[in-house]
Amino acid sequence: MKNSIILLLLLLPGFCFAQTNKPSFDKVLDYYCSKSTSDKIYDIPKNYAHLYSIGVSFNEKGLIDTLYFPEKIDQNTKEIFQLDNRKIKIFKSIEIPFQEYANKIIIIPMYHYNAKDSMMDYKSNFLKDFGNIFPKINSSKAIILHQPIVNVFVRHIN
Repeated sequence: MKNSIILLLLLLPGFCFAQTNKPSFDKVLDYYCSKSTSDKIYDIPKNYAHLYSIGVSFNEKGLIDTLYFPEKIDQNTKEIFQLDNRKIKIFKSIEIPFQEYANKIIIIPMYHYNAKDSMMDYKSNFLKDFGNIFPKINSSKAIILHQPIVNVFVRHIN
């Protein structure tokens, strides 16, 4: 019995540490953005890029309560990156509290391009998307501008 108590006391700090170790917001963001992106991203024409931003609103507990998207965004961009209720549902399912963002909104610019492209085709609506990059947010919460996320992908080659 005495050995069991000593063993429990020795293991207790390890359990406590494991419970406080959570992934960073950037790692969670990367995972859930990838999870909520359509496979159509791999069929994007050569030299096309996509630019948009997401507003992520947190409640008082640091949990995600709302997402904001730009209103005027290219329909292909919207469909590929699921900038609609599908992404909202996935992000609201995240049960990791980020206390550092409690009662705040983070604006995250997102840029996606093909790793093998060396130019930009402006027929891709890039300039239009750039002009409408930020979502309209009507909230009294503090707004934080996050560093842009640059996502490189590789297009399917037939």
